[in-house]
Amino acid sequence: MPVELQREAQGNLRYIRQAMERAEQVSAVSGLGGIGMGGTAIAGAIYAATLWHNEDDLRRQLLIWLVTAIFAITIGLVAAYFKSRSLERTLINDPARRFALCLAPNLLAGALLTGVLWNTQEHVLIPTIWMLSYGCGVLSAGTYAVRPVVLMGGCFVVAGVLAVVLEPGSLNLYLGAVFGGLHIIFGWWVFRSYGG
Repeated sequence: MPVELQREAQGNLRYIRQAMERAEQVSAVSGLGGIGMGGTAIAGAIYAATLWHNEDDLRRQLLIWLVTAIFAITIGLVAAYFKSRSLERTLINDPARRFALCLAPNLLAGALLTGVLWNTQEHVLIPTIWMLSYGCGVLSAGTYAVRPVVLMGGCFVVAGVLAVVLEPGSLNLYLGAVFGGLHIIFGWWVFRSYGG
């Protein structure tokens, strides 16, 4: 094969490989991790429910939710790591990086608004902000993931909109039902359809 033709073929293969990597979906989203995250959310809601006596206790419940979120994120990351290893891939590949870059700004916005509202009367909006920011982040990041992830993000957005009309006394249980239920339902879907 002539050298010039060989270089052109290598260039075409390189282009095709890069295009496939860009188009690849994040397959390291772990269904079992989602189920574990959902179980953690339900446990956090049950524990936080034992503290509800008056509206001022919502802040104490939200502190429990912050700790719960740290545990849930850890479960999700560890599960994604093991799933990516089982697929013989690195966790930090190009689609996963794009997934994280779409998710992170929304989570940062939610964290910032949480800090701003924490010591105000409007702290009752924090659960709504969490669901909306998480939902928008998952929805946008889901363009690089499997279909159930996109749908889960949309469900979180709808749940966040509905949370605006809830009484503060029901927000903890609603958080548990939404974060726990959606992660378990969609985690099971991912597990059954895409493995791990």
